[in-house]
Amino acid sequence: MSEALNLDLNKNQCDLLLLGLKYIRSSILLEFRVPTAEDTEHREKELRELSLLVDQLNGSKTAKVTAGV
Repeated sequence: MSEALNLDLNKNQCDLLLLGLKYIRSSILLEFRVPTAEDTEHREKELRELSLLVDQLNGSKTAKVTAGV
């Protein structure tokens, strides 16, 4: 995932994406899994990646609000 993709999202679109990501996070946390070390590591990796994406969207949203968009 080394390619960057720039999207022009309005506030409502960004909020909708963030809401969907919350749902995905809940799904990952509530999914039944066999508690192996490998599985736990995989789940933590998914959650970290999701958290980074949420942070990027929140940063983007903050930047647009600061810019007055």
